Amino acid sequence: MFLIPVLFVAWYLWKKPQGNQDWFKICDKVLLEHFVNASTNRLWVNTWTGLVFSLIMFVVAAAGPSWQKQAVKTGKLEKAAVILLDLSSSMLLDDISPTRLARSKLVIGEVLHAHQHMQWGFVVFTDMPYVVTPVSTDIANITNFLPIINPDILPSKGYNVQLAVKKAQQLLRQAHVSAGRIIVLSSRAPDKALNLDKNGIAWINVFESNANGADAVWPIKQALQPLNSWLDNWRWSLPKTLQNNQQLLQNNDLGRVFLLIGMIPFGMIFRKGWFLRLWV
Repeated sequence: MFLIPVLFVAWYLWKKPQGNQDWFKICDKVLLEHFVNASTNRLWVNTWTGLVFSLIMFVVAAAGPSWQKQAVKTGKLEKAAVILLDLSSSMLLDDISPTRLARSKLVIGEVLHAHQHMQWGFVVFTDMPYVVTPVSTDIANITNFLPIINPDILPSKGYNVQLAVKKAQQLLRQAHVSAGRIIVLSSRAPDKALNLDKNGIAWINVFESNANGADAVWPIKQALQPLNSWLDNWRWSLPKTLQNNQQLLQNNDLGRVFLLIGMIPFGMIFRKGWFLRLWV
């Protein structure tokens, strides 16, 4: 598209009469030809040709020309976690200040801020799990939803953490994460059938009296430090690259070559008297 105005300028300059053409209007053509220096015309044509050629090269360079592809190594850090937040009616009890739910949101916000390099997913649950955000690196999706999270927005009541854990594991598989962690914030005691350490699950007791001091189980008042260490020390899988199963090819932008070519005649503009040849 940008080549069109360049070609129009070239056409206009080709048709535009030179300055010495005005003499032909008042002098005899046969006599004037003996006084007009032919080299002046050649300099004028060469000057404009070089400038137009440079402009064409610059436009081609900006278009990013490419006639070959190169293999690019890409990878994704498989360090991901899913947060499960209990939204049963017990989370609204005000036996601790602020409420259990408000404290849980504060912990979630602190953990997300401390691990912004990770992929995060967010699920709330009662008797059924509800996905708020899938696993991604955009933690703003979670922090934006936190203020409006409330048991009243869910269509069902009750409590079933096992279904919520299965949903979290499903989200990790959908994100192609072979090793991920699950953080449960609940007002109830952990379910022993979940095998917390074995399945990479951390349990934060919102109601402190339920904390039993077991591995990966912490009361909410002291949860941040052990939780951050638990996330940092987990034996995460190494980043995978697509070259194992498929090769990602990317166009090799060769615009720099055309840019250098266009700079050769364009650099002549700094010679003495070169600019005046455009109009004489």
